[in-house]
Amino acid sequence: MTEEHIFRYLRGEASEEEKAALDRWLSESDENVRRYRFARFVFEGIAMHSSPERLQDRKPAGKSGILRRVLVFAGSAAAAVAIFFISSHIVRTGIDRELSGTFSVVEVPAGQRMDLTLADGTVVKLNSGAVFRYPALFSKDARNVALSGEAYFDVARDENRPFNVRTFAADVKVLGTEFNLAADENSGTFAAMLVEGSVELASRLNPAETLVMEPDDMVHLENGHLRRAGRYGEQDLCWTEGLLSIKGYDFVQLMEKMELAYGVNIEILSPDVPELNGVSGEIRISDGIDHALQVLRHVTDFTYTRDHKTGTIYIK
Repeated sequence: MTEEHIFRYLRGEASEEEKAALDRWLSESDENVRRYRFARFVFEGIAMHSSPERLQDRKPAGKSGILRRVLVFAGSAAAAVAIFFISSHIVRTGIDRELSGTFSVVEVPAGQRMDLTLADGTVVKLNSGAVFRYPALFSKDARNVALSGEAYFDVARDENRPFNVRTFAADVKVLGTEFNLAADENSGTFAAMLVEGSVELASRLNPAETLVMEPDDMVHLENGHLRRAGRYGEQDLCWTEGLLSIKGYDFVQLMEKMELAYGVNIEILSPDVPELNGVSGEIRISDGIDHALQVLRHVTDFTYTRDHKTGTIYIK
């Protein structure tokens, strides 16, 4: 992304494709945000001391060349200082407002996981199938994001700006802590697990219902209400280490988890669905779907075939 692209955007000449490209570029790194701010500072300085015609015709140059032009327009050292402070204030408030309203959406493909570091230093681990929405820059009052799917949050502490995660079932509010969320509106499932710190849940299905979690707490959605479900276990967070837990699922549910974890399609053809009675343990996802199914065949009775043209696995 060059200064010319940024100047086109600031002059209102950018196409929709160019605007989208700029949004993606800003979300990639803090350095890109700093480059944008510098270009905006220069643009505002030129705008204050140049006619509209000259501003439209001006071609971006290197940083030193642009800065010299700004100082020439200013006409004196005092005016140059005024440009710096006035323009930097305009840029700081204007760009913060613009970037806090510019959202990026990350959709993690099946069979993949992704780690993100947000503008405030918060680290987010996204599980397969997760859809995460976040701003290029947080506002001065709050840090608002949205999640569909599963993610683990290690939130950078900020007493003045709460970190809020919106899901279909509940809004999650923290100042700085570690927690896991899984929210799937299609299946109507929601689960929150608090590793450390404190989390406040506010139901979106029952607005008067709120709940404060303590470390090791697990909360589920039951019949439309938030309910404590005791303490979570290590297997509940093993996905962050590339492991798939098989504890607590029936066979159909486990096949659905495997479809997401391995990015495959599984169809159960057998009229008698295999049973997983009290089976527990973890399977390393990187070992592949065939290894996972072979492990399961040691604890329950089934066979399977694979259609190599479509990649579909048939359980028999």
